[in-house]
Amino acid sequence: MKNTLKGILAALICLVFVAKSQAQSTNFSGNYRLTSLATSFCLDGDAQRLYPHKPNGGKFQNWKIEATSVVIDNHRAYTLTSSATNKCLDGNATNVYPKDKNGGNYQKWLIIPSDMDGYFIIKSLSTSKVLDGNATTLYPSDFNNGSYQKWKIEKL
Repeated sequence: MKNTLKGILAALICLVFVAKSQAQSTNFSGNYRLTSLATSFCLDGDAQRLYPHKPNGGKFQNWKIEATSVVIDNHRAYTLTSSATNKCLDGNATNVYPKDKNGGNYQKWLIIPSDMDGYFIIKSLSTSKVLDGNATTLYPSDFNNGSYQKWKIEKL
């Protein structure tokens, strides 16, 4: 009985450590490139629209990620701002687009580790839709755990 309790305690401590380390792995700050698992295209855009594009190392694929004070289910909300246009990733239930920073919830995104190491789900704080897309278009959609909804976030 004593060994069983020790085993259970050890397992619980291990689970807490893993959960804590996963939550800490989403502490982003600085400039990043976001790349779709499905298409290998990057989050790109200009001052009027956002779109996926082949990686090119340009400023339009450079996103400043800043933490907000909002934390939901151990996931911090962030703003993502284009280094080229100084516009934020914004969106509603049907579209994503660049917009001047205004501090609203439509510009706050939860960055949640996916089931694939190194890839994340980017979920709108206001609509609960996730950033999705194909080789030509970006859009918000309901979470389905597909590869088009998984984003590699690489520090620049």
